[in-house]
Amino acid sequence: MPISKLQRRVDVDAIPLSKGKTTTYSDPNADTDPKGIRLAVSSNAKAWIITKRIDGKVKTLRIGAFPEIATVHQAAALAVDMIKPVAIKASAKGSGLRTLNDALEQVLENSSASEITLKAYRDNVRRHLTDLFAKPVDEITLTDIERTLEKHVRRDGGARRATRTYGSLRQIIVMCFDRAEAVRLIPNPTRGLKSPKPMPKRDRVQIDLKKWPVLDMIDKKKQSSRTYLYAFGWELMLFTGLRSINAKTLRWSDIDFDEATMRIEKLKNGRDVTFPLAAHTVEVLRALHKRTGHQQWVFPHRNRAKAGQHIATFGHHLKEGDQRVTPHDMRRLLTTAAEGSGIGPTAVDEMRGDKGRRMASTYNQGILTHAHVEAVARQIILLCGRKADAEVVPLRAVN
Repeated sequence: MPISKLQRRVDVDAIPLSKGKTTTYSDPNADTDPKGIRLAVSSNAKAWIITKRIDGKVKTLRIGAFPEIATVHQAAALAVDMIKPVAIKASAKGSGLRTLNDALEQVLENSSASEITLKAYRDNVRRHLTDLFAKPVDEITLTDIERTLEKHVRRDGGARRATRTYGSLRQIIVMCFDRAEAVRLIPNPTRGLKSPKPMPKRDRVQIDLKKWPVLDMIDKKKQSSRTYLYAFGWELMLFTGLRSINAKTLRWSDIDFDEATMRIEKLKNGRDVTFPLAAHTVEVLRALHKRTGHQQWVFPHRNRAKAGQHIATFGHHLKEGDQRVTPHDMRRLLTTAAEGSGIGPTAVDEMRGDKGRRMASTYNQGILTHAHVEAVARQIILLCGRKADAEVVPLRAVN
C-alpha cells in the first residue's frame, strides 16, 4: 500500500488519479481515531474509506469523497459516527436477526402479500426448512443450502430436474438471505447457488377432452350444504375464466343483472374491467343470489366467526373418481372452448383478463361482447355433453 501525506488538502490534491486499478494510500504519521483511514484513488475520483472488524467480519466502509472531505482527520471524525450504528445494526442482538426464521418474519412483516401467501411461506419453512432456518445465519454455508434443496431434485430421463417445491423453497431462502445480507452485512451464500432446470410442464387436466365431466362434477357438489358454495365458485370460474382470487373476492355490487355484466376492480394485469356475462352465467349467479344476496360477498366465509369476510379458497382441486381439475384448469378449459367457438385471440385474451403479446392488444380498448361469451358458453356446455339450451341445475333445498 503506497504511503502519502494525507493531513493537508494540498497534499491530498497532489496525489494523481490512478491509470489502472484503484490504489489506496495511507498516512502512518497521521494520529487518528479510529485508525485505518485510507484514501482510495481510482481513474476518476478519490474517496476516503475505513476497514474495521464488525460482528466478527472485516468490512470496508466508504466515508465520503474528496474534496468534500479534504483531509484524513476530517474523514476520521466522520468515521466515528458511521461505525457505531453500523456495528449495532450488523450485530445479531442489535438487528434482531439471528436466524433465517428472524429474516423471514422481518420480510413478511413488510410484505404486501395476502395472508394466504404469507401462510404458505411459513408452512413451507415448517415442513421443509426447519433445521436450516433455526441455524445462526452467519454459520450457514452454500453447501448447507444445496444439501437442503437436494431432497427436492428428481431424475427425469437421466437429467437432474428441480421440482416445484424446489423452486418455492429456493425463492424463500434467497429472499431471507437478501434480508440478512442487507441487515447484518454478512456474505450471501445464495449468490453461488445454481439450480437444475425445472421439471417439464405437463398438462394436469386429467379429463377426457371428448366429453368434459366438469359440469357433472360441479352439479354433484351443489347437492351438499357443505360444498354448494364451492360448486358455484367452480362453475363461475369455468364460464368466465376468472382466477380464483378474483372470483372469491367478487361482491354483489360488482354484478349488474339488468345489463348482464360483471366488474372486476383489479385483474392480474392491473386493469379494471367490466365483462359481459353469458345467459348461463347470469342464471348461475341468480341461483346463488338466493343464498348469499343479502351479504356483501358473492362467496361469503362459511365460518360465522369470520362473518364479513369472503371465502378463503375454493379448494386445491375438484375431484370425482379418477377425474381431478384445479382452479387454473378452468381457465384452460375456457380457452379450449373459446378457440373452438371461433372467436379471435384478442377476445380470448380479454376474456381471460390477460395482456396479450400482440401490438394490437396495447391499443385495443376492448372488443368482448355478449355474443362472444354466449358462443363460448355454448361450446363449454356442448363439450360437457349437454344440450346447448340446457338449464342450470337448480340448487337443492338445503336445511
